[in-house]
Amino acid sequence: MALKNFGLSGSSQGMPRLKLPAFFSPWRSKVASDKRRPEQPASERDSSQLAPRLAWAVDASCASNGCSADASDVCSTLARLCTGSQAPALFRCLGGSVDLICETLNGNEVPMDAVSTLTAAAEFLAAGESCDQHLEFLLLAHSDKAAMHGFVREMEGTLSVLCKSPSLRGIAPPLQDALGQWRSDIEVFQERCREAWELHAYFVFLDLKGDQTLLKLVAKQLMGLLETSPRGLIANLARTSPWVESAFEILASKGERAMLEQRHEQALQTWLASVMVNDKENAMLQGDGQQFWDAYFCNFYKITWPDFEEAFQQYFIHQSGLPQDIQERLRARTAIASRHHVARHVWDSLLETSGRPMALLEGLVKEVLLDLPATIYSNAPASKSRSKSFGGIAFGSEFSSLGKSSVPQVTDLPGSTQRPPGLAWGPDSEKSSSAASLAAPGVLMVDLPTTVPVGAHRPRTSGTITAQDPRLRMGPIEPGPRMEWDRFVAHLCTNTRPWWVAHGEPLTDMLPGQQDPTQVQALRSVNSSIIATRKALILRVASGDLAHNCPVLDIPASAAVRREVESHPALGTESKLPAIVITPNSTRFSCVTKFGRATHRQTLLPDLVMKEPIASRSHFNVVYEPKTDRYQVMDAGSKWGTFIKYETTGKNVSCGDWIRIGNAELVIRYCGGGCKRHSQHAHYRLHSLSVARSVYGGSSFGLMQPSRRPGFGLMQSAFEDKDDDVELLESEEQKQGASGRYEQCVTMLAGGSVPAAFSSSFEKMCYQAHAMQASKPGEKTRMNSNPTSVTSSGSPRKPPMSLPVQPLEIDFLSGPRMGQRVMVTDKVCTVGRGDSSTIQISDPMLTNVSRTHCIFTYVGNRWQISDNKSTNGTWRRLSCVLEPSEPIDVSTGESFLAGAHELHVEEVEMSRWWIPSSASVVLKDLQQEHREVTSHHVDGRRSASRSGNKAGSHAQSSQ
Repeated sequence: MALKNFGLSGSSQGMPRLKLPAFFSPWRSKVASDKRRPEQPASERDSSQLAPRLAWAVDASCASNGCSADASDVCSTLARLCTGSQAPALFRCLGGSVDLICETLNGNEVPMDAVSTLTAAAEFLAAGESCDQHLEFLLLAHSDKAAMHGFVREMEGTLSVLCKSPSLRGIAPPLQDALGQWRSDIEVFQERCREAWELHAYFVFLDLKGDQTLLKLVAKQLMGLLETSPRGLIANLARTSPWVESAFEILASKGERAMLEQRHEQALQTWLASVMVNDKENAMLQGDGQQFWDAYFCNFYKITWPDFEEAFQQYFIHQSGLPQDIQERLRARTAIASRHHVARHVWDSLLETSGRPMALLEGLVKEVLLDLPATIYSNAPASKSRSKSFGGIAFGSEFSSLGKSSVPQVTDLPGSTQRPPGLAWGPDSEKSSSAASLAAPGVLMVDLPTTVPVGAHRPRTSGTITAQDPRLRMGPIEPGPRMEWDRFVAHLCTNTRPWWVAHGEPLTDMLPGQQDPTQVQALRSVNSSIIATRKALILRVASGDLAHNCPVLDIPASAAVRREVESHPALGTESKLPAIVITPNSTRFSCVTKFGRATHRQTLLPDLVMKEPIASRSHFNVVYEPKTDRYQVMDAGSKWGTFIKYETTGKNVSCGDWIRIGNAELVIRYCGGGCKRHSQHAHYRLHSLSVARSVYGGSSFGLMQPSRRPGFGLMQSAFEDKDDDVELLESEEQKQGASGRYEQCVTMLAGGSVPAAFSSSFEKMCYQAHAMQASKPGEKTRMNSNPTSVTSSGSPRKPPMSLPVQPLEIDFLSGPRMGQRVMVTDKVCTVGRGDSSTIQISDPMLTNVSRTHCIFTYVGNRWQISDNKSTNGTWRRLSCVLEPSEPIDVSTGESFLAGAHELHVEEVEMSRWWIPSSASVVLKDLQQEHREVTSHHVDGRRSASRSGNKAGSHAQSSQ
């Protein structure tokens, strides 16, 4: 600090110290030696013990030798510093004693050494006169106890000696009063110094915790203590770097727990009191809260937690905000089934239990206060690496000035206009006279009742190249500059200057090493919502307008996150795709980055805006999971869906999976019984039996209506697990006619437009059941314990029929085969537009399906799907019921689709630690609010002045 008699100097412990005037310097070592002795209150100190410490002794000989001077100048300086409305706020508590001293000594001859002491005291206090140095002075006075105690004792000793001076015997009583007042005032000043230090340390703690609501509250307390504006507070905080580093060390070692608990309890109670005082918020909180859900989430049963949290704050406590610990308690009460979802019945039940929202808030605060130690420090050891979070960030136009892009612009491909996903089917086509032409070996198709015409023909494909999906085409984009990853990270760190570092001062690089930086260690110790990780997620924008102004990043192989289970190639190759960089520490919500469409309503705004009309307001979220250290993607309940891309390796399918193949979308109605939806399996086993009955009871093998005729000789175990042996009784007449009807079905299949190159397993099993699976004489079965297996007419029963695979039943929801239901019974089923595909999807108006697009395979006891390196990919929808999905892990090489955006995933690590500050956001918000209030007052005064001038002019004209 560039001051004459005051500043910072190094110490053995790295803490700042006071630079005292030379007169006070000897007292630092003296007081430091007395540290072990308990400190006595100032009122109980014996002034006779202080007097011998003085460098001079006042007696009658001093005055006779001319060792005296006028104290008027120094008294006026002390009065200016400590008394009056213009005095600095931190010194006004000394005004009472200083006023008495100046009033007593003014106009009197005072010993020269006493004047020197008062002059040095004035210089000492003048060091904190500047408005930007108030907080620094208070922190220094609290930290450098030796120098501060030396100053206090020197002043007390001087006043004590003056009281006993024979030459000043006439003013001794007022000096005694001044000494008593000084002891009282200096205790108040030291208490203010301690309060400033505690508030500053608590401010650092809240910054690491990520609690913007309480940060704003503490910032206002600091502004009141210093009597300054938000701009002045920012200037004061920028000079406190040594104390911030000291606070990091204390927090890293989990120290000062009692002080932090006390401050945290006071802050929470102050926040609750402010909410109850606010009339507007109190009116909402005192209501029943029933209108809240309909006001924001009408017609929605389940929503994401970030949307619920934002709506809760805007509806009930918009001005005050919600503290971080209260948010966690509210999340535990509402997001019960999943930490990422909130259901309406849970909210209604919570309101019914609490009675009203205000009672709910009071209960949450009580819960936090009962478990207050858990809100300060984490349970993990201080040295253990731990992750917590705060959201993500996208970097785009701010990097446009770093250099000119060397990447060629992506232009629109020729083709038709964009259509919403799921609605891009072709025009109606002629129906074939024989529906069996659509059936390939191993596939059964059942017509669903629908009014939409179904194309029943198999048009020959003339093109040889699969066109890009027109729904993913985009106009020209302007990507940002090409940058190396390390340069990008360095630019990011240098442009986010911490609030405790003044402009012009160098920043400390937080490079990884054997020992993490102190700030990172402190972050891991604190129970925080901020993440201590260098991992980032890069989303390469292959299509969509999110690519505008995003940099094209070159990722070195050393920065790539490689997982042992991954089969993707290592990073390090150059990419021409613009990149969105997401980190866990920079958006409004902990561990969540929201994507969606912008709206004119200033509610539920996304972090990154998708401009296409088919994007929902809350479309999808990128989530960071601290426990597994993985990034995840979840659909936020969007209308048009978020899709994850299938890889060339097989992935298990489950009942209810929504799959997108070009412009066709289908749903897995029955996966064969391998997934966890057991209740759905029981229903579709019976349904599969009905389908099998239609094969034998109807007159066609292709698109058939279920037969209403009596049962036939087919065991349901053909479509069930081996332990299920439910039979259908048949009559002798039906048994005799079954063979002829089946021959008719096979003839129709062989005479179709597609020649049957092989017989499916289903056809073979229909000719004759395996004799080895027939019930042996006398063997008991599950449903029939009769040792003889005969029909009602006395003839032997046919043995149970069993297929080598469980059937796969799929339903087409859009595309050229919309409304059709297909059952697959072969172990391998290909899907594509080619004539050789088992299930053909061909649209003459939109060729976005490859010849062999994807493959269904029965492996083990599960059906799997794999993409066949198709042009436009095979995708699975994350949520099929307009509700938020569960987050799924994503890793390098995977892709997902949202609206018109196709995004490729890359996991990388930063070359240095980057931890954004919540306090910086709060300070900027306070400064903006102060500007708006000041501008409003100025406009009001101008308006009043104009009104007064007009009134005066009108009065003059009337006269």
